[in-house]
Amino acid sequence: MRLPLFVSVAVLLSGCAGQIDDSPELIVGESLAPAHASGRGGGTALTVAGDIRPDAVGIGYGGGPVMLGMPDVYYIWYGNWSGNSATTILPDFMSNLGGSPYFNINSTYYDSQGRHVTGQAHYAGSTTDNYSQGVAITDAGVEAIVSRALSSGALPKNTNAVYFVLTSSDVTLSGFCGGYCGWHTNGNVLGLDIKYSFVGNAATQCPRSCAPYSPSPNGNQGADGMASVLAHELEESITDPDLNAWEDSAGENADKCAWKFGTTYTTASGASANMRLGSHDYLIQENLDASDGKCELALPGTPPPPPPGGMKVTVTNPANGSIIHAGGALDFVAAVTDSVTVSSATVNWVAPTGTTTFTMAKNSAGSWELATTLSTTARAGTRSFTVTAKDASGNTATSSKVTLTVQ
Repeated sequence: MRLPLFVSVAVLLSGCAGQIDDSPELIVGESLAPAHASGRGGGTALTVAGDIRPDAVGIGYGGGPVMLGMPDVYYIWYGNWSGNSATTILPDFMSNLGGSPYFNINSTYYDSQGRHVTGQAHYAGSTTDNYSQGVAITDAGVEAIVSRALSSGALPKNTNAVYFVLTSSDVTLSGFCGGYCGWHTNGNVLGLDIKYSFVGNAATQCPRSCAPYSPSPNGNQGADGMASVLAHELEESITDPDLNAWEDSAGENADKCAWKFGTTYTTASGASANMRLGSHDYLIQENLDASDGKCELALPGTPPPPPPGGMKVTVTNPANGSIIHAGGALDFVAAVTDSVTVSSATVNWVAPTGTTTFTMAKNSAGSWELATTLSTTARAGTRSFTVTAKDASGNTATSSKVTLTVQ
């Protein structure tokens, strides 16, 4: 299926009236972890941390084949990639994707004989194409690019492989950026059932729609966006190679989890990421677990690789610089990632009268949350807070300071 564009959801601070109390300045209600989602702040996917998991959505099986064993993956670098770090980032991504806890989610899929996908994939190499179909290409042109690479011997003919046509940022394709970020299909190429996919570099054409990461984990917004689209299209190609296996009216497995990233951590450069594969951090969408119908970053009991550098605490709501109002509701949300269980988290609220600590609770999304109301007597001015978390080993970590303005 074609991966649709990212649509942002704004986060709003409620101004509803709350309980009146002169002290302390923040009033905590009975529920510390309301069920509502905090949403995606700032209109870009990079702020997502601890997304609310959807209810089990499931997926239908049409009886068609899946790709068994260890499928090969080939890249065709189409256009001008000179000096672009994507040529290093994306091969490293694909070289480490197969066999990862994330990609093992695909092992929950099987064929009509009960044979399961292995959760493996092998990056087998690449070739280049210097605009053989021009700068403005078509869907048929994508197949022609693949056919040219196979007929010339630049890449081997392989029916248990997926060939990715990766287009440089100047190449256009009808529908790209306007309706989708990538797609996969199969076709009769040189008399063989060949599976192939289109993934474009959205860095200049539509970064907010197909690469909504700023800053991006690897300092290359186009490549970082393409990594998630590559994962999306590869897992769909493996579980629905001929478009008659794992799909239903709502789409294929990755379609059902598009633009959901789960729990994230903050990299040294300040970017959001949710997994480290090889020598790079990535922000990759979740995939659908066929056994429970849920979007996940790893199968239950096999958590994704821990982030580098130990425990990370990232405030996801309210955003730094937000304006709040006396008597208004104020919901604190933080994502905490660690290699061991996180046991507690607190909000450290700094007001003119001093610092007060409030206990947070873990919500249904796996984030830490505290629902409060700002006192009606709160004076106008600047406030700040941090979130401190503690894990089962006694280690602690504190988030960056968030500054708010009371009006």
